[in-house]
Amino acid sequence: MSQNDVYNLLKNKKKWMTTKEIQYELKISLATITQNLIKLFKYSEVFRKDNPIKAIPGYSWKIK
Repeated sequence: MSQNDVYNLLKNKKKWMTTKEIQYELKISLATITQNLIKLFKYSEVFRKDNPIKAIPGYSWKIK
């Protein structure tokens, strides 16, 4: 899976999604998704914020 798959999913959903939700939708490993999201964030393609529910660690992601 590529960064393009993650990017297209976020583009089509148009909402904040957790890494786990993205994993569930694409059915690929969490490590692959995390690496792709980090690269997209590095190049300013996606927004990142802390999850509002502190019981769920990690970030939520949305397309710019």
